[in-house]
Amino acid sequence: MNVPFDFGSFIETAGTIAALLGVIASIWLARSGQKQDLGLAKDEADRAERAQAASEASAERAEATSRITVDQMDRIADALDEIATSRLRGVGVMLPMPKVSWKLEHHAGDTYLLTNVGGADAFDVQITSHESLMHESEWVSTEQIRPGEAATFMAARTFDTSDSTISVRWSAKPGGERGIWRYPLPPRPPRP
Repeated sequence: MNVPFDFGSFIETAGTIAALLGVIASIWLARSGQKQDLGLAKDEADRAERAQAASEASAERAEATSRITVDQMDRIADALDEIATSRLRGVGVMLPMPKVSWKLEHHAGDTYLLTNVGGADAFDVQITSHESLMHESEWVSTEQIRPGEAATFMAARTFDTSDSTISVRWSAKPGGERGIWRYPLPPRPPRP
């Protein structure tokens, strides 16, 4: 039995197969494009994460540099005062009155110590900061901090903190002219 060759059916079948192959190819290309887009999105997210980490590290370095600079300036000023004082004592000159000097350090958890490391009493002491720094409901305010004594307070940086500088206002005598000392909140060790 001989089946006649139907050229029209052959063309129709070939067209159907070609259309089917075209659909398969377009699905494959779409899938490949989606995989590439997903890979690019992941790469971009990784780059953004690295950039954010680098930005945070840069901000921490800048803050640390600021602390070092302020601390070094205080030390230089204290050393110069000490040199001048020792030379003046040698020639019998009346020396200036002792002064208040501050040191700010991390204590434990979110608590910090502000210590009077100078040789004079500080009166009407008030500790404050920028409004974006998280702290207890009331900032520390005390009548007097003697040399060697410290005030303890709680503070914490958050993602919304734009300025972590602590400001200390005090006077050398009760009701006297007020001085101001500013220093960045020292870094807190990582939370366990």
